[in-house]
Amino acid sequence: MVKQYLKMKGQNYSEVNIEDEPSRREEMVTMTGQMSVPVTVVTSDDGSQDVTIGYNLGKLSSAIA
Repeated sequence: MVKQYLKMKGQNYSEVNIEDEPSRREEMVTMTGQMSVPVTVVTSDDGSQDVTIGYNLGKLSSAIA
């Protein structure tokens, strides 16, 4: 659902599947403190990051605004 939403909004994204890249799992846990997926990280032009866990449309909408 997150991918569909980002496509609908015309946002480019890259996907990391922790099943295919298990080394990235620790990075996700360090960033979020949990094992829940999906995790969406929106990086602003200034380098700051907004992390959304799950399909939280309100938080995701404000992150890409």
